[in-house]
Amino acid sequence: MKKITLRLPIVILLVLNLFGFQLYGQDVTFTHFMQNPIYYNPASVGIDQGMLISLNYRRALMYLPSKFETIALGIDQSLHDTEIKGLGGMGLFLTRNQEGDGNYNTTALGIPFSARVVVSEFLKFQVGIAPVIYQKSINFDNLVFFDQLHPYYGVVVPKSQLSLLTSNQTVTFFDFHIGIFGRYESDPTDQSNVRNNVFDFGFSIQHLPEPNQSFEHVTAKLPSKYSLMMRYSHVVATYGYQEASIQPLMLLEKQGSMENIITGINFKYKTFSLGAYMRHEQNSLMDVTELMSLIGTEFQLHERSFSSMQINYSFDLLVKSKQVNKNVTNELSIILKLPSIHHPKDPCHFRF
Repeated sequence: MKKITLRLPIVILLVLNLFGFQLYGQDVTFTHFMQNPIYYNPASVGIDQGMLISLNYRRALMYLPSKFETIALGIDQSLHDTEIKGLGGMGLFLTRNQEGDGNYNTTALGIPFSARVVVSEFLKFQVGIAPVIYQKSINFDNLVFFDQLHPYYGVVVPKSQLSLLTSNQTVTFFDFHIGIFGRYESDPTDQSNVRNNVFDFGFSIQHLPEPNQSFEHVTAKLPSKYSLMMRYSHVVATYGYQEASIQPLMLLEKQGSMENIITGINFKYKTFSLGAYMRHEQNSLMDVTELMSLIGTEFQLHERSFSSMQINYSFDLLVKSKQVNKNVTNELSIILKLPSIHHPKDPCHFRF
């Protein structure tokens, strides 16, 4: 018992360092990042005409004992189809991330809005900002600390002295994101499901003020995250497939010591889509390479209003990591494309 007493101050410092100085904390990265752009870039809201509702579910590293689970909800409404010029869109996103069987949770609520600048008939830009409220919580009652353990009998003390010291189990802070998003269309329609050549590109900065996320009375800034997204959709009608397109895409992220890159290509034919990607993430703690495959389909809900529902599923296989053995990640996304609330009928009658 003396050894435990002597080591207790050291353990306290380690725990305070873990939950106070979270210098290596990073945001969740979605495989379906082009199906969830509102999470990455506030300037993407309203880039298409109409309303878009997205729901993403991600379960990472399924073979690990702890659960890494994320749910994201996004609502995107265009405003550039109103009589007020210069508006882009407005939306809302809600994310919930759970780690360690719910012992560590992060909830974020943001309201992004954007303004639009039309350069030409084919090129347009949007700039956006999103005020966000974050709440992080940790359940110390479900954690086992050093002073509860016995070398032969296991857990012998039901309550740890460390949990009494860490009374602040929830921290709430304000944040905001900014970004720019551009689109070049060979046949401008403002409709994402109209078949034409489209080049999308965007850059954003999340956690711009680097807010303090510490659970204790210390400073632990949340590092800013820089994201660059690009996608080019090319119709392959010249090869005899009138309803087919290929989409090379890329996502680059940097947050603190973390650097993440996803590159891949999608193939779409009528209502069917198939994608293959590679992801490489490197930070001060891990070096990970994943192979990712995506399959999806789209159902038309109403022909005249261009309403549809899109379902995508991806399977990520971890193929290279010195810290974690081979593991898998599953992700599911459901996207509803609905008419604009300003024009509930056929949006082709209200082209920008």
